[in-house]
Amino acid sequence: MNLRAYLICRILFTLIFVITSTTIWFQKDWSLYRYVNSNVVSNEIVFSNLKHESEQNDSYKLKIINEEDFIQNFKVMVVPTVLKNNVSNNYIKYQINDGIVRSLNMDGIIMVDTIDIHEEKELSLRLWISDTYFGDLNYDGRVVVS
Repeated sequence: MNLRAYLICRILFTLIFVITSTTIWFQKDWSLYRYVNSNVVSNEIVFSNLKHESEQNDSYKLKIINEEDFIQNFKVMVVPTVLKNNVSNNYIKYQINDGIVRSLNMDGIIMVDTIDIHEEKELSLRLWISDTYFGDLNYDGRVVVS
């Protein structure tokens, strides 16, 4: 009987520890605020019907703010919203803050960075389909900051 009570206590302790640590971890992740296009609070930008570079003039503005008292990591990703997008990732081009033009890799991550305590970072992101792609221009997705 004592062994059974001991095992039940150990299991309960382990469950409480796992739930508490998971909650703390998620709380840390939620504290990174994402502001997109002026003062709208969001963690994603939705886009559809990307065009070739020669036809694409749109850019997306992201403002990332760390309101916590510790440095945080963040990543910016492009995620398809339609499973049967015709355009593969290697034909999707992007440019951050008028920097180098790059092709989207298969995991969709376009930026991984850190943000200092109480720092704000503003990003300008351009997305388009490569001019070398001649298929249907069918790509719907979203830009996610996590």
